[in-house]
Amino acid sequence: MTTADRKGSDIIQEFRLRSWARNNFVALENRSDSWHPIVLDEMQQHDRELQAEQKTEPAISLGYVPLAPSGQTIVHTAHATVKAPHMLRAAERQAKYAEEYQTE
Repeated sequence: MTTADRKGSDIIQEFRLRSWARNNFVALENRSDSWHPIVLDEMQQHDRELQAEQKTEPAISLGYVPLAPSGQTIVHTAHATVKAPHMLRAAERQAKYAEEYQTE
């Protein structure tokens, strides 16, 4: 195995370890020092990301503000009847065009 092959396999192994660490995240107090350094490093990175998310999230949601009830209830009239889809009227059009072409 050449050094280039070893470097390639080392990178693949590192990606696998980092992926495993992300998928099997463990709280800091439950981690063992005997774990692979790459796994520990990835879990520490995940800890930092979680802390950054907690700092940037607003305490109050700004997305929805309910309106005060007005006491008025509005019931709209029904809409006009919906026309049939074009594909259901296709038979009618085919018959119409067939009549026009037969008369020519």
